[in-house]
Amino acid sequence: MFVKVNGHRMPDKIAVEKNTRGAQMHKSIPTIMLVLFLLTGCSSTSSPAGRAVSEGKVDLDLYVMSQCPYGIQVENALEPVLKDLGSAVNLDVQFIGAGSADDLRSMHGEGEIFGDIAQLCAKKYSPDNYFDFILCQNKDSLGIPGSWENCAEKTNSGVEKIRTCFEGDEGKQLAAESFAKSASMEVQGSPTIFINDKQYSGRRDSAGLRNALCKNIQGTKPEACNAIPESKPIGITVINDKRCDNCDTAAIERALENVFFDAKVKYVDVSSAEGSTLVKTYQITVLPAYLLSAEVEKADAWSDPNLKAAFEKVGGVYRLRDAASGATYYINEKARADHEASIRAAKQKVLDTIGVTLDDNKPQVDFFVMSYCPYGNQAEEALKQVYDALKDKAAFNPHYVIYENYRGGSDAFCTDKGKYCSMHGIQELHQNVRELCVNRYYGISKWFDFAIAMNAKCGPDNADTCWQDVAQTTGIEKTKIEACEMTEGKDMMASEKALNGMLGVSGSPQIFIDGEPYGGERSSTGFWQGLCRQFTNAPSECTGVTMRTMEETTTPMQGRGCGG
Repeated sequence: MFVKVNGHRMPDKIAVEKNTRGAQMHKSIPTIMLVLFLLTGCSSTSSPAGRAVSEGKVDLDLYVMSQCPYGIQVENALEPVLKDLGSAVNLDVQFIGAGSADDLRSMHGEGEIFGDIAQLCAKKYSPDNYFDFILCQNKDSLGIPGSWENCAEKTNSGVEKIRTCFEGDEGKQLAAESFAKSASMEVQGSPTIFINDKQYSGRRDSAGLRNALCKNIQGTKPEACNAIPESKPIGITVINDKRCDNCDTAAIERALENVFFDAKVKYVDVSSAEGSTLVKTYQITVLPAYLLSAEVEKADAWSDPNLKAAFEKVGGVYRLRDAASGATYYINEKARADHEASIRAAKQKVLDTIGVTLDDNKPQVDFFVMSYCPYGNQAEEALKQVYDALKDKAAFNPHYVIYENYRGGSDAFCTDKGKYCSMHGIQELHQNVRELCVNRYYGISKWFDFAIAMNAKCGPDNADTCWQDVAQTTGIEKTKIEACEMTEGKDMMASEKALNGMLGVSGSPQIFIDGEPYGGERSSTGFWQGLCRQFTNAPSECTGVTMRTMEETTTPMQGRGCGG
């Protein structure tokens, strides 16, 4: 059996899994962390394998996802390096995903799975050319996997052998084996790089990779290694205030050190004479502040426009912009007090918008999902058990993740000229609205019945017709929901999208309890504990007996989700 994926003919029976980079990103995460993440990874943890390295050789193991832009960047950065170092580099590319050959799953969906399969088939049947094949596909990453045949021809790979592998069971088996290899290395993020079986966490541009590979070649090195110029370290000066409790700089420092090879960090307290001088010289108003020396201009990573835009040149150094770093601790005490007051006002606006009244002994959970995100569905089912335990002693409010211009505003995902979109297609968007209508006209108890039945019986490819039978069996009047969808749907989507923006929601599931992001275990027990902690006077339903019942029937979801 074959199906169409992005217009391309593909083997059937491939499952789709969307994942986030660990926990869902909240809007308070500094912009620079997102930019630096683009240069350093899609999260990664791993462990060494341990094998002997040959004389004059270096082993390079690359773990990627075929449609991950960060993995593609590293592959492209390797192209000139491999040309320079030639046969000295033993390259092996593996892919990150999950599942057996009959149930393959990958972060970026079905197209990525087929991209992995095509590249693995090329690796098996054209081992001398397969990296060229990958580089060819990278030139149009949105066309993966459909470009495989054209790239096989351009790189003189065995088109027919690859076709047989790609369209048959062999390709799926190769993918399952590669996914298992990545899992055995505890690899989770694309790209993850090992050099001589040691995880590499340094600079991921061409110069950084060339330098790292050359350093690890045993014995005689290629001529290209002798041509690597000595580089002057990039100085990073961090100005901070020891009185600030929320001015941790460690995460940004680590990211900067990974992007800018051989960086040297210096710390200066704002209360010192040097700190006072730096504040005046470089027009610093909020802390922490980061100053990079002019040597940053020579780094390969500096060619990235997103990275460069995060800095402004002041004098002879580059200062990380406050909006990029997320710095909010004002040096001036009055400005600091005014800012803190504005934060309190913004928080109160959020509480007013979602209807939270603090200390009313009725905690409220607002949960954002996509109606066909598997992790959102799991969260719904876990929350159903909590609702069954607490009923109206707590408030349960379902919401939906609405994007704009997703996939270019395609009609397959969006309505109203791309204004409202959903990740798993237009029928998911319609189902989001129907579920909002059920909650509005029938209440949360009926919403749980309807939503969970839809999770079990329908999917994003048939929800527009399948929902009618589900409505009938759950006691919902079809015509009432159709009228709501027709007359109120657009306003509902606009309201949900605005709420997404206010709360920084971009993935499913994302949960808030009394207006605060919930970061605990995503299980019935975790949600139950999170709500029960918010009671002023906890009811009897918050006893250990209830918790033990939930523990017997729920499994934590490990922080995965759709979108991000």
